[in-house]
Amino acid sequence: MDAKIFISYETTTGKGNAEHLRRALIKAGIKDVFVADVSLKKGVKWKSEIEYALNKCDIFILVITALTSLSEDVKKEWAKAKRKGKRIIPCRYAKIKTCDTDEFGELQQLDFEDNSDLANKVILEIQDAVEKKESGVSIKEDAKEQLRRGNLSFVLKNFSEALKEYGVSTTLKPEFKDGWYNKGVTYLKLERNKEALEAFEKALKIDPEFYQAAIAKAYVLSELKRNDEAEKILDEVIKNDPNNAEAWARKGMISEKAERYMDALGAFEQAIKIEPENPCYICLGSDVLGKMGELKQKADKLKEVIKIKTDCADLSDKIGYTFGILKLYDEGLEYIEKLIADNPESGKPWLNKGILLARKKEHELALEAYNKALGLEPENGCFWCYKGDVLGELSLFSAQSEALVKASERKPDCDKVWFKRAEALSDRDEQNEALNSIDKSIELKPNKAEYWVLRAAILAASGKGEEALISYDKAIAIDDSQPCTWCLKAIALRNLNYLDESLEIFDKVISLRSGCPYAWYNKAMSLSANQQPERALEAIESSIAVESEDAEIWDYKAYILRNLNRLEDALFANKKALSLKPYNPEYRYSRACLLSLLGERDKALLELSRAILSESKYKKIARDDEDFACLADDGGFKKLIEN
Repeated sequence: MDAKIFISYETTTGKGNAEHLRRALIKAGIKDVFVADVSLKKGVKWKSEIEYALNKCDIFILVITALTSLSEDVKKEWAKAKRKGKRIIPCRYAKIKTCDTDEFGELQQLDFEDNSDLANKVILEIQDAVEKKESGVSIKEDAKEQLRRGNLSFVLKNFSEALKEYGVSTTLKPEFKDGWYNKGVTYLKLERNKEALEAFEKALKIDPEFYQAAIAKAYVLSELKRNDEAEKILDEVIKNDPNNAEAWARKGMISEKAERYMDALGAFEQAIKIEPENPCYICLGSDVLGKMGELKQKADKLKEVIKIKTDCADLSDKIGYTFGILKLYDEGLEYIEKLIADNPESGKPWLNKGILLARKKEHELALEAYNKALGLEPENGCFWCYKGDVLGELSLFSAQSEALVKASERKPDCDKVWFKRAEALSDRDEQNEALNSIDKSIELKPNKAEYWVLRAAILAASGKGEEALISYDKAIAIDDSQPCTWCLKAIALRNLNYLDESLEIFDKVISLRSGCPYAWYNKAMSLSANQQPERALEAIESSIAVESEDAEIWDYKAYILRNLNRLEDALFANKKALSLKPYNPEYRYSRACLLSLLGERDKALLELSRAILSESKYKKIARDDEDFACLADDGGFKKLIEN
């Protein structure tokens, strides 16, 4: 065959495939085959050599492996090959599961199982390209060539360009079902669901037994909330092709959306039975178990996945969340380390290492992990969000603010980023800015109850109690099943001095969920406000019996005990709060007050200095605080609180 070939690949994952393909093509009689690592001689200027090879080649072959879409070199080579009008043959490693990529489903393209399969298929494609060239069929007139170009643009995440190229392929060949199918998949990526539906329907009109298009159509219908139609299509596919694992998986997803979890689990189990080594289906089943509250079983499923596959960075999200909730921190970290080793270019495993460490309250180590994640993906807004969280835990508030600003700059359309920023601003008592941020979240996602809850809390902190009640009612209208929301409404009522109404709500929540520590805690606060400290102490003890690792609850116990003049007991409760949140300046300040009241002057000064070091506002507060009366004439105290 008379053809000059340029093989492009991602070095870490595709080098072996590319080199084997080169040897096979040379053996088949194609002498001019360029593969960078093999074809470049030592000492040559490699950029100019690659440019020269691209200029003279007839056919540009791209070997698509797991990390191809991250390679800037591949993107540049493809752009040059396209600009120079080269014929394209993209070849995708078939074992890359669609759950590892951004694809809805596998495109209609050249997939290869191993090196021999790759060589055989590429040789046939080259023969076809050479015949077309000899017959005078130009690239612009070749529907299959336009499909290939679209596939490559899709893999490199240039979806608008892919759509144009698929459009050319179907214009050249209106009965080209693969072109219509791939066009539909691309519309899905662009969230243009109605156009995707039309494209899949055209593919099915050409070939009614094109089951992949039928499954895709069912998916779009489910996205358009036409679930009955979607299930009917999937049932028909399964009837005609009972071993179609993807159809079973899509059926499971629809059942999961409808909260028919047992049906969903059954469908995913069928998919797993057909393809037992497919980690995507096991992950889907594990997600359903999580929603059913079976977190231990979910963790076991994730362990199965890791045995099969450790090169999927997205797995770390599931492990970080599940093992964190189960408090299996060390086991979770062990699995995360494997994912870090096998996904060296992804920040996600590092992020989830940070999440697990933060749950362990190892905040400095968590910060190190988040910095590693950002070193790999500095433009990831979510990573900046998590870094902001842990900086807040470390009381590094200026750095926290900077991190959250960076998060919102990088993801301005992400409701969660604005939510996190609002939380941090509110914690720092910057309520006007916090309100602006949470309003941005609500603008992006108006039906998210937790956003209305935070808005209400910000309004309450701004002294706008009646407005806060309206926002709490909005949250309850969206989701009335959350005891915390009811409790927060009760707090707002208490702050407006509606004490009886407040206690009534807390008692109602406790009657329904006696194990809700938050309800007991806030009942204690309402009882304190109602001048019933002994009953308040009983309520806070009930809260601690349910949740003994919450610093805020221990801090409030210290407050109640102090009001009962049980200062030694209050100091013990404060110590427990500080053991859980050692960097909290408010707890440090409370400790300084207690030590001063107990006559422990030196210790009181030390704790006060630590509080002021974290938050300078405590200088002013200490000046007017009668708890420090015994230190009024102390030189060290005067120096500490001076402007």
